[in-house]
Amino acid sequence: GWIAGPTPKEFTRVNDAFRIGETVEKSLVILNDSRREQTIGWAWKAGAESGKGNVTVKPGCRADVPVKFTASADTKEITAGFRCAATGWKASDTFALNILPSLKQSNNQTIQTIKQLSLFDPEGGAKTLLKSLGVRFSEVKAAPASGLLVIGRNAFSKAPFDVLAAANAGVKVVVLEQDAATLKKLGFRYQEHGLRNLFAAVPEFAKLDLTDWRGNSTLIPEYLNEDKMKGDWATTDWEGFKNRRVWRAGNRGIVSCVLPEKPTKGDFMPILHGGFDLQYAPVMEYSELGKRVFLSQLDLCSRTETAPEAVEALAKILEYADRPVSKAKSEVLMLAGWDLQKKALDAVGIKYRTVNAATDAKAGDILVIGPGTQSGDVTELVKKGVKILCLNLKGSDINKIYPAAKATDTKWTEYPDFNEDLATEPLFRGVSNADIQWNYPSCIGNLARFDGGKVLKAFHDGDGVIVFSTISQGTFDEKEINLRHNRRRAQGLITRLIANLGGAVDDTFLKGTGAKLYADKPEMNDDPYRYYRW
Repeated sequence: GWIAGPTPKEFTRVNDAFRIGETVEKSLVILNDSRREQTIGWAWKAGAESGKGNVTVKPGCRADVPVKFTASADTKEITAGFRCAATGWKASDTFALNILPSLKQSNNQTIQTIKQLSLFDPEGGAKTLLKSLGVRFSEVKAAPASGLLVIGRNAFSKAPFDVLAAANAGVKVVVLEQDAATLKKLGFRYQEHGLRNLFAAVPEFAKLDLTDWRGNSTLIPEYLNEDKMKGDWATTDWEGFKNRRVWRAGNRGIVSCVLPEKPTKGDFMPILHGGFDLQYAPVMEYSELGKRVFLSQLDLCSRTETAPEAVEALAKILEYADRPVSKAKSEVLMLAGWDLQKKALDAVGIKYRTVNAATDAKAGDILVIGPGTQSGDVTELVKKGVKILCLNLKGSDINKIYPAAKATDTKWTEYPDFNEDLATEPLFRGVSNADIQWNYPSCIGNLARFDGGKVLKAFHDGDGVIVFSTISQGTFDEKEINLRHNRRRAQGLITRLIANLGGAVDDTFLKGTGAKLYADKPEMNDDPYRYYRW
């Protein structure tokens, strides 16, 4: 026996979020896999409420026992026990619950004080959610001059004004879930694949419930159009290639289903990510000097049931999007002497100035150093406030440049260790361990490591900082299928590190639709969902 969803038709539902005062409906499923009719005793408890009884189950059959109670602050889980007196069989199960405060008690005071919130939402789903949050807003048909502008579901292409131009003029913009065609128009590679769990890429969003939301997503059809009886594979157009897909059977519990791939160009900070190798970021923040666009592909609006998890997510997005924007950027300098370093920066659109000596950098500048450059010991430069990014250096070279690093070289077959620093170091914000791993060891060798096995490390010293990444795009051979994905992630890593250091990166996104957000040209096998259900 086990605890399941509501009986009889939705016993596979596994949503766990309920607000205080809501009615919780679950069920106990009991199977009799013996050859005789059995009487099973059952009991359940949830906070102060409980129930017990007996049920007779025929051979090879099942019984569904309804469980119904009111959620309270003390309700942490449902526990259930099962017993067959005739055979001595016993079983138990536990289902954890996420009990949220009522909307009146919810801590949404921050978003209720947003001074100017404008909404363009022809479908009306975002309007309903904003009203439930008690947020004051104005519906608009023209771009506001300032404040926070929310673009509702599937509304980007319907807006009677240029949304990107509004963002370029300094309006903070939140774009809620859009269809695949709109993402394509904006320059994103994407997948239509329902994810029922996501992960926080930044700590501010770590407390959100991002698993198995209540109700069904309605952004994409629940079933594909292909005729299964013809024996054909389901297919889709992915970046001009006709690639296979697994079949789709319902949208229950989906958190996000139209997934933008993480760009490698531009300051796109992943906020929530998921999918194959954490390659997709359904929520990300695009930043330029004094500008911000918050892109959310969470399936928030027009679900078949209002999901309290979705309401909480929207509140967090609005709060986060309305914070002050950046006011200054550091100049990026590249130390002359390494052509591959120049190619790496050019590929992702980094704007830099070449210098012949490390001492040309002044406090606040970002200095990029690679193999073959002659920098000498940069310890004093760091202490004076220079921010240094070192790419692809061997351990011996690292220790000459910055002796305190104590780097080591390793055998070519060794994979890097899990890097717990990513969760706490601000300069690694938005970087995941998936960004600094690789899938296949061929051609990967002699990479410097820190603390035994890490390939990414930051040292704060005096007024400055020095960051070492012993991988970059040149680490991975783009002609090797298994490494193209890792090369692309390494390109994004360079962009992310320079942006986190305060440098200006590619800024073509707000200059009009059709921006090139990726440094490589896609190939058919770059599509990780071509054959498998990950």
